[in-house]
Formats: sequence, structure tokens, C-alpha cells
Amino acid sequence: MVLFGQVNPELTAMAWRERSAHVWPRAAAALDALRAENDVVVIEGAGSPAEINLADSDYVNMRVARHAGARCLLVTDIDRGGAFAHLYGTGRCCRRKTAPCCTASSSTSSVATPACWRRARSSSSA
Repeated sequence: MVLFGQVNPELTAMAWRERSAHVWPRAAAALDALRAENDVVVIEGAGSPAEINLADSDYVNMRVARHAGARCLLVTDIDRGGAFAHLYGTGRCCRRKTAPCCTASSSTSSVATPACWRRARSSSSA
């Protein structure tokens, strides 16, 4: 396990679900430092925020977003198929716990369009 560019033998030896309690405080402190130094911090999650079986040990998705008070944009790749089902299913699963965070969804073909960003801004002010 590499943490802040250094191999950490103790974390490497731990079961991966046990690592969260040890990694999260350091990740949160790093995020807080970045936010203190910058006007904008872009955070990219890993995997799916709808993995309810991983929610208790998650420190790479919604836990980070909640800690930062961040608005989230869920993005999927329309060229791989199942994009709309992915957006709908993830949105339905996430809204139960994370409704204040999730403001917009998009496929990669329209993520950069002005219409998508207008929808995100208008839904966040509602």
C-alpha cells in the first residue's frame, strides 16, 4: 500500500477493509490542506458511489464529497453501453443517503456541454 508516495508496510499487511480507519484521517487532513490553499479543488472518486457493501469502509467517494461539502457530477461512458441504466441505478441508490451531494448526471458525450453545467447549477440552487 502506497500512501503519500511511500510504501507503508503496516498498511500493506492489513486486510484492505481495515485500512480505511488508518488512511481516512490522513486523507482528510490532506484534503483540508488542499482546500485551505486553493479556491477550487477537483475531486475524482474511484469505482462507484453506489457500492452499498463498501460504504462503511469507503474513503474514496462519497465520504470525501461529504467531508468537503462538494457537489457531485456522476459521469458514465455512453460508448460502453448501459450508460443510462448506470446513471439511473446509481442515482437511485445514492439519493437515499447522499441527496444533498448529487446534483447532476451526464454521459461522457455531453459532460462538457454548457447545457449540462446549467442543469447542475440550477439543481444545486433548488
